[in-house]
Amino acid sequence: MALAPAFNVETDQPHQLIDETWTLNNGYGNDLTISEYLGHHGEGILHEEFGEGEYLDSQAIKMARQQVVRSLPFNNERFLPVEKLGLERFVVDGGSIMRWFDPQRLRKIEFKDGCIDAGLYLKPGMRHVKITAATARPQHYHHYLHRQHVGRAVKMGELKLVDLKKGRVVSRKDTRTGREELESAQKQPGLKAKMSQLMHGWTSKRKGD
Repeated sequence: MALAPAFNVETDQPHQLIDETWTLNNGYGNDLTISEYLGHHGEGILHEEFGEGEYLDSQAIKMARQQVVRSLPFNNERFLPVEKLGLERFVVDGGSIMRWFDPQRLRKIEFKDGCIDAGLYLKPGMRHVKITAATARPQHYHHYLHRQHVGRAVKMGELKLVDLKKGRVVSRKDTRTGREELESAQKQPGLKAKMSQLMHGWTSKRKGD
């Protein structure tokens, strides 16, 4: 699972944790002071200017789409075939939603634990989309935690050495055997891989219809 995003408090870009106190601000769509792209060269992560963490990256979605564009049906060469979008521990703004998600198809956006609103808005054509936010207090934000010193003894077989790169697990190693567990880490693809899988799955389904 990806680490929770950490936003740079020194930036002027708006950023608010999406929880039970959060409300959508469609005024962001008319605010010219807000950056329209917060990503790092289409890698699906925040640019270091804004912080660290996974980002719903319009450039990453574009590159994933280009890999399968020739197999898309003629009547849907642009939009992602998504009716329900669920996100956890992502930074989101209005760019990706408005550019790549079909206003005629998208019905719901579900924000789970740890998402950050960094300029999200919906245009009138998407005002019908239902949005739900996490209601539980996020346990991975240290400034929300009431710290308690709780511990237990662990066995050597429970310990693993984990390598992280830009918020993602790239390898795991069993401390007892020294054996790397690359396969399990590779089951957690980045945003581009997830989108490619989505597009391939949808085109395969269309061919079978």
